[in-house]
Amino acid sequence: MEAGVLAAIAVVAALLVVGVLLADGRGLVPLTRSVPVVVATAVVLGVVAVRGIEDLGVGLLLLAALTATWNGLSSIGLSVAQPALAGALVVLAAVAVALRRPVHVPGWVWVLPAVLVLVAVLAWFFPPSPGYLATRVLVPVPDSVAAETPPFALANVVNLVRWLVSAAALPVAACLAIAARPRLAPVLAVTAAVGATVNAAVAVTDELGLTAISARLVPIVDVGGRQAGLSIQPNHLALAIAVAVPVVTWRVLVASTPARRVGWLVVGTVLAAGLATSASRAGLVSALLGAALTVLALRAGRRLVLPLVGGVVALAVVAVAAFPALLDRVAEQLRLSGADSADESNAIRAGIARQAFTDFAHSPLHGLGLPVAADAHDVYLQLLASGGVLLLVGFGVFVLGFVLEVRSLESPGPGSGDPDDGLPRVLLVAVVSWLLVGAVVNQLTDAFLYLPVAIVAGLAAARASAVPHAGGPA
Repeated sequence: MEAGVLAAIAVVAALLVVGVLLADGRGLVPLTRSVPVVVATAVVLGVVAVRGIEDLGVGLLLLAALTATWNGLSSIGLSVAQPALAGALVVLAAVAVALRRPVHVPGWVWVLPAVLVLVAVLAWFFPPSPGYLATRVLVPVPDSVAAETPPFALANVVNLVRWLVSAAALPVAACLAIAARPRLAPVLAVTAAVGATVNAAVAVTDELGLTAISARLVPIVDVGGRQAGLSIQPNHLALAIAVAVPVVTWRVLVASTPARRVGWLVVGTVLAAGLATSASRAGLVSALLGAALTVLALRAGRRLVLPLVGGVVALAVVAVAAFPALLDRVAEQLRLSGADSADESNAIRAGIARQAFTDFAHSPLHGLGLPVAADAHDVYLQLLASGGVLLLVGFGVFVLGFVLEVRSLESPGPGSGDPDDGLPRVLLVAVVSWLLVGAVVNQLTDAFLYLPVAIVAGLAAARASAVPHAGGPA
């Protein structure tokens, strides 16, 4: 690099440092906000200079996948993943337009976003009355949280945008990125699993007293001692782990070397420890279900079914025989029995479920609106309460399109890759695990839940890009 360029970089860096210090000293912008912005800008410029603008978009998409489960790490209402995903979409779309690349997005991807917009518009023009909203029975929240809750009409728009980021922006960005580089699909899945592992590791270190990261990030600390890691709430951590379990199980089964298999087993151990600290019953069921379905879905796993079942049974018998009270302690730790917090949680969930039924009866066609999309601790009741029959049917068509796309990708064809690779099946298991425990969780709009869907849509886009057109090669 020429001396003049180095000198210019040094001058700009010095000016930035002086500007940051002056802004902090005069109370304009604190260091906690200015330094991350400056560092992020420098990284972006460096990536563009070294790798090019398209790799910047891919890098932002990978950053969104890595941090998708870290919803407790947020500022001004935005988590890290949301601006990263918005930036990725803008960059990748601009590159596609500039290079005149055809954009392939499966039609089923647009069903849920279209219905969300329709429901939000109907709720805007036909909102529930203030009197009805005042009578709704909800879970009590601290005054500090209640004070930050926006008015109903504004919350309708805010929740629409957040849900569209997950259900529309993420799949479209994945289609733009994976269509040009199909090998990015497993990298995205693995990156998301690594992000969930970091989340779980933070929960474990917080539980051991080595750190107190969650307490600094989230104003609400679980009174039962359950850990949330980098998530807003312990149940969010647990479901993030559960969605990552199929991917980790897949990597363990198809590892090409013993060292890689051991590495992924270590990752799985960290996830299991994080799940234990969250003490989420739904997360436990979802994780066990995801691991079992992944083993059954893959050829490499089906060969190990009998040894795995025998080993688990033998280990359980030995553990219970050696430590008779172990089973009771584990059940209490996971709130399966003997935990007062579990009984209290069950009572609260029953009350808010009844409220969701009341909301649906009040407006069965289009629901109350998207502000109530996380209230019922039952994703199916939340769909009915917030969007009525319209949203439930739209969500069902969206999921059906995803399932049929997985089936199509598993069939050999141009651009389909190795049909025995198993990634589409693994992603299907991740979504099925979430939906099967949907009756006891309230996570419906988080981006990490839609990442498996986005990757499958991207694989479909890559396959469509590889199919020759009538006018010549693609």
